[in-house]
Amino acid sequence: GRDIEAKASGINHFTFFTEFRDRRTGEDLLPRLRAHLARSFYEYSPRTQRIARFVDRSLPGATLVEFNYLPLVAQLAREHGLVACSVDSHIGEYLPFALDAAEWMPTPLDFHEPIMQIAERAATWAATTTVPLPLSAMGHSPEEVAPILAALWTGTPTQVMAVNVPNRGYLPDVADGAIVEVGATVDGDGIHPDEMPPLGEPLAGWVATQVALQDLVVRAALEHDPDLAWQAFRDDPAGVPDPDDARRAFDELMALQADKLPFSPSRS
Repeated sequence: GRDIEAKASGINHFTFFTEFRDRRTGEDLLPRLRAHLARSFYEYSPRTQRIARFVDRSLPGATLVEFNYLPLVAQLAREHGLVACSVDSHIGEYLPFALDAAEWMPTPLDFHEPIMQIAERAATWAATTTVPLPLSAMGHSPEEVAPILAALWTGTPTQVMAVNVPNRGYLPDVADGAIVEVGATVDGDGIHPDEMPPLGEPLAGWVATQVALQDLVVRAALEHDPDLAWQAFRDDPAGVPDPDDARRAFDELMALQADKLPFSPSRS
C-alpha cells in the first residue's frame, strides 16, 4: 500500500478529505478517489442491492455491508466532489437524502447492536476473569486518544488526524465556538488544531444546520426545557419526516429515558 498523508475536516461523523497524497511522491490522490467512486460498480445495480440485502442478514455479512456498501459516499463524490472519511451509516446521520441514495439501504442498528452486545459481554468477562490476558500484545486502541495522551505526556510532537475542538477560526465558514473536527499537532504544551480551508457549499450549509440543532440541544439541557429538545428533534433534516410520527417518537424516547434527561423537577 501507499504511504498516505491526509487531512480532513468537518464535524464528528461528518468529515471529508481536503488532502489525500502519496507521501513519497507528493501526488494528489483525491482525483483518483473521485474517479474510483464514479465507477459503475458504485451505482449499485438492483442485483448488487439484492446480494447486499441477503448478505446483511448475518453479523459477518452486516460487517461486510457496513464497510463496503457505500451508495451515499459514492453519491457525494459524484455530485459534489466530496470524499467522505467514513461510511454511509456515519455521514447519513446528517443528510435528509441519505435513505434515497439507493433503493435498499441497510439498517445500521442491525450491525451495531450485536457488536455492542458482544463488546459488553467481552468487557464483563475481562473484568472478572482470572485468566491472564495478553493486553500488551494487542497494542493500543486505534482511536486517536492513545497518541494524544502519549504526546501530552512525553512532549513529543505528534500529528493526529482528528480532534474535536471548539472552532476558533480553524474552519472559517463554520460558526465560532461550534465543535469541529480537524487535524492537530499535539505536544507537551497541548493540542494545536490545524487551520483548514473553508468547507464550501453545500457542505458548509449542511454543517450550519447541525450546529444550530446542537445549540438547541445544549440549551434544552441547560434550561431544562423539553420544548427546545422537541424543536431540535422536529427540525433534524434526517429525522422522522411526518410531524405526528415525529412527535410520537419523541414522546416515547422521552418517556423511556426520563431518568437520564434533565427535564424532570428532580433533575433540575
